[in-house]
This record gives sequence, C-alpha cells and structure tokens, in this order.
Amino acid sequence: MAQAKLTVSVIIPNFNHSALVGKAIASVLAQGDDLSELIVIDDASSDNSVAVIEAALDGYPNARLLRNETNRGTVATLNRGINEASGDFVLLAAADDVYLPGMLASCLRAVESHPDTAFVCGTTLIEWADGSLLRLALPFGDTARHVSPEELARYMQRQTIQFFTGGALLRRQAIVAAGGLIPELRWHADWLLDLVLALRHGFYHLPQDCSIMKYSPHSYSQGRHDWSLQQEIVRNVIALLPKRYPDVALSFRRAALLPSYNIAFMPTLLRDPKLRSYATPLLLWRLCTYLPLQRASQIVPWWVRQKLRRYLRV
Repeated sequence: MAQAKLTVSVIIPNFNHSALVGKAIASVLAQGDDLSELIVIDDASSDNSVAVIEAALDGYPNARLLRNETNRGTVATLNRGINEASGDFVLLAAADDVYLPGMLASCLRAVESHPDTAFVCGTTLIEWADGSLLRLALPFGDTARHVSPEELARYMQRQTIQFFTGGALLRRQAIVAAGGLIPELRWHADWLLDLVLALRHGFYHLPQDCSIMKYSPHSYSQGRHDWSLQQEIVRNVIALLPKRYPDVALSFRRAALLPSYNIAFMPTLLRDPKLRSYATPLLLWRLCTYLPLQRASQIVPWWVRQKLRRYLRV
C-alpha cells in the first residue's frame, strides 16, 4: 500500500506584531500544498494584530486564527498550538520571521529519506538592523544526512551548537512524548526541547537556508541578557534534567550543556548540593571562557570567533 502523505502544521504565536505578522503568514502560505495547516494564535494583542491576521488568512480554508483571552506568553501559546495541531510534523514559527520558498518541501523530502527522524533542521539567517544577513549553519558539512544521537553527543563535548527552531520541523508525537515546551524555561524552552529530541532520536541535518530571523533588541529572547532572570532558568534546567529526561540527562552532563554560560553562575553551581553533581571540568571551563569570548565577538569577525570556539571547546 502507498504510504500516506506526511502532514505539516505551522504554528505562529503573535503578540503585538501587527507590522510583521502579515509577512510571516504570507511566507508560510506560499509553501503551497506542502502546508497542511496553519494555526495563528493571537496572545491578547493590544494593537491591530487581529485585523491584520484575519485579512492575511482570508480565503485559505487550511488556516485559522485562535485567540487567547488573556496574555499567556509565547511558550504557553506554542503549547496550545501543539495541542490543537493535527499534522505529523510542526513548525514552531514566529510572527517576526520569514520562511523561505521550498522549506517545507525540502524538510518533507528529508523525512521521507529517513522516516524515523523526529527532527529536521535547516539553516537560519539572521537579518540585522542594517539589512545584512548572517548565515547560521550547523557544523555537520554540506551534505544532507541523518546525525545520530551518539555523533551529536560526541560533537557537543568538543563544541556547543545552537539549533534554531524556526528552521526546523519537529515530529509532533515526539514533542508530546517529551512533555512539550516548559514555560518556566521561557526563551530557552525550545533550546531544551530541540536537544532532548536530537539526543533521543538524532536529527536530520539539512544544509539549506530555511528561514530568516529578524534581529531586534526588543525581542522576547533578549531577556537572556538579564542575568537575574537567566540564572533561575539555568538552575531549572539542571534540576529538571534527571527528573524529566533521565534517558538523556547523562548526555547533557557529559557535554556540559547549558542554555548559557556565565562565570557568575559558578558559586551557585558549586555551593548548591542539588546542582553540584552537574559540575564537570568541561562545564567549569566553559563558564570561565564563554563570556570573554562573547565579548570578543564585538571586535573580531564572526568567523574568527567560531574558530576560537572550536579551539576552546566552547
């Protein structure tokens, strides 16, 4: 019997992005027949987002708008979308990003070539304020292929990597099995989910530009620069790993994985008996070196920083 066609649901949470959400929606709808379902969820916006969204979705029977009566935040809104979605795979999109032509088609072809994969990740471009683009490719070569959990775990002991969820398709059932996104982790909820899926199932590396993420100093993820908030998230990650993800917790520890590294966290890590077991020589090294390296990126080219990261195992 012929295999049933895989389906994709795209979820766009929106809060006061009326100036950009129409463009994001248009780029998703332009994916054509590869798009099975588009769910836009407005998180109680105070601008004219709802009118913009309704106009953008008009005439598309496979697209719908949901509305939160009160503001629930990005992570809770995405979780609502995951629960509402019917697709085999989901794209956790953003109202201020753009999705490049053929993204869904390429990701679906990747899944067909490796049916057990839970995660297909392409390349994301960051658009800076001056309109220039920075290509953020994963360090697994120029050939599309499956990367096993073992290969990924070994690599991350040498250098950390960053998955960009906006350039990825995730199998919905794998997300549900992982318990969805964790609201307490805020802007790092997708960081943890991506790594859990990749370390459980591996992922399919797709060396193709898939999305453009617009940089903004006011974006939700910029909260990571507030160390008082960020430190609590880092503590939460370490504390929940053995309880919620015991099957991959050791891989996280061996690779010294945290959503961010800051030497200011070292006293807390070493003093708290609930956190101390996560400390390894590699983690202590990364806590000491990451922040100076990040600051160096302001005066050295991006490619120099990337070479330094590989050399320093950060």
